[in-house]
Amino acid sequence: MTLALAPVIESSRTTQRMATFLFTDIVGSTEMLTMLGEQTWLRALREHNEVVTEAVDNFGGITLKFLGDGWMVTFSSPWDAMDSAVVIQRVLGRDPSPDGFRIRIGIHTGIANAEGNDYVGKDVVLASRITREAGPGEILASADVVDALGAHDDRFDGGRLAHLKGLGPHLVFGVDWAN
Repeated sequence: MTLALAPVIESSRTTQRMATFLFTDIVGSTEMLTMLGEQTWLRALREHNEVVTEAVDNFGGITLKFLGDGWMVTFSSPWDAMDSAVVIQRVLGRDPSPDGFRIRIGIHTGIANAEGNDYVGKDVVLASRITREAGPGEILASADVVDALGAHDDRFDGGRLAHLKGLGPHLVFGVDWAN
């Protein structure tokens, strides 16, 4: 299934299409701010933002908004989202310094409900909640992403059941990004 060619459904107020959502979250960002001080933290944040936006741009994603300690991004393809997430973790994971950020990433494919310059709806919330389930340095993907990428993709672990706030249990899969 090619998500880039997914139909666009328009109503009087909302445009819908299939999309893959990627959220990033800096683990312990407030504690890092306190520990590092504002200037060092801002320098690390700028480096983090450069890594994220460059990887997203390189794989054709759209950075919708910066959330203070992470990003909300969309892709037309789960393959591009996954490749972008892997690059982000690999680049940020190379920094062993105490002021290097560790991030968690969540990826989900679903319906994108466009409202102005933003996306809203259950699938956006699901992607955000999956991100919150991820540990430091982890990429978690929804079962929908795993299904879209197919059985030939060997980056996924065996999966686990995550109880997502307000959404109940969902199967999520860790991604081996180090190899």
